[in-house]
Amino acid sequence: MLFPNSAKKAISNAFYDKKFGVFTFDIQLGIEGDAVKTFRKIGEYFGNVRFTNLAKLREELGLTDEISIAISCDNSTEIKAGDFVEFSGKKYLAFEVLPRDSHILILGRNDG
Repeated sequence: MLFPNSAKKAISNAFYDKKFGVFTFDIQLGIEGDAVKTFRKIGEYFGNVRFTNLAKLREELGLTDEISIAISCDNSTEIKAGDFVEFSGKKYLAFEVLPRDSHILILGRNDG
């Protein structure tokens, strides 16, 4: 069964109220051989951002990685695993990007 566009739009209007950025990166080698990530913004999107009940979500999905942030957003969001999301001035590595019927679920962890 296809999820109607009208329902997707209603979900987006009601729940996707937090702005986040999506970034890719390049590795630059410094003069002394140190590696530095240089980030490049892909876009800005709106989604539902959460920091609570992540251990339960991890268990439900059968994952072993710690989850620091979970973002539900529109299917048209341009992101892939390995990109970074930035929310409230902090960047997170998007280690899982899971398509759902009505949205995408982005799971991120602290990259430090």
